Amino acid sequence: MGRNTTKTPAQLVSELQNRIAGIQAREAKQLASDNPFVAQLVDTLDSYRKDIAAISRQTNGPQSFANRRQGFELRLVEINAGEELAKAQDADYRAASDYLKAQIQTFSDRVKNGETLTNEDVQTVLNGRPATNPDLPALQEAFNVAHAASKAFIASKKAETPATEVQAEATTPAVG
Repeated sequence: MGRNTTKTPAQLVSELQNRIAGIQAREAKQLASDNPFVAQLVDTLDSYRKDIAAISRQTNGPQSFANRRQGFELRLVEINAGEELAKAQDADYRAASDYLKAQIQTFSDRVKNGETLTNEDVQTVLNGRPATNPDLPALQEAFNVAHAASKAFIASKKAETPATEVQAEATTPAVG
């Protein structure tokens, strides 16, 4: 169980001053609503407060600009890692393809010359394939890590977003 803590006199005075200010603001608003000119200003102020709250949701919280930027940067890291992996795989497969084309041509020539090919000949060709790029495992791991980081970030932000905020964002018009 938590300890009972007492507030200092300064804290009590501050809280009471805040409550008094709030009550005075409500009283002023109520009195102002009796005057149509002042009521219009109060309505405009209320509209500004709503706009400020909407903008605040864009600058703070799970859908803030900073969080969206971070998610975008993580996605770019993932895309770049995927591109590097794809380029390395492409070079690898092209080298293997060129090797196999040459071997197929060699086999065709041997068959034309009357030689008989065996399964051992095929296995020799397959085993003689050019070595794969030694960087492929590291590139694959870099992509997997980047992908996992991007997905984890997105999931963490979805978990932070209350359903009502998601609905509000869907219905809030764009500011600008």
